[in-house]
Amino acid sequence: MRPLQSDAPSNPSSPRTPLTSPVYPFQCICADFFHYKGCNYLVVVDRFSNWPIVERSTHGADGLTACLRRIFVTFGIPDEMASDGGPKFTAAATRRFLQDWGIHHRLSSVAYPHSNCRAEMSVKDHQAPSPGQHQPYQCP
Repeated sequence: MRPLQSDAPSNPSSPRTPLTSPVYPFQCICADFFHYKGCNYLVVVDRFSNWPIVERSTHGADGLTACLRRIFVTFGIPDEMASDGGPKFTAAATRRFLQDWGIHHRLSSVAYPHSNCRAEMSVKDHQAPSPGQHQPYQCP
């Protein structure tokens, strides 16, 4: 009889690698997507100031890279972008875009959202507006 996988020994998890703190605005950013009222949005958060930037996004890596291009032209090119390992962020077009712009892409696990905490918190803030709050992110 073969042992159950649950009984098999496992390797201990790797220790968390501490993040270096950015020293100026927009040096390091976090990014994630959210869906609100039938539209998809990209939220990018500056790790230095926690400033959120929300862009309406079309589907796929092309929509993501178009949003990132607009953000980078406006705010500058970051040294590092953190995101989950979702398909849009790991697509060949996205990897090529970030490489062409000289941006290090730090991936976190889709199943472990805490590792991309700032973007996840901003997504929650934008998905659940307070009653009576102005909602600027309306679909046309």
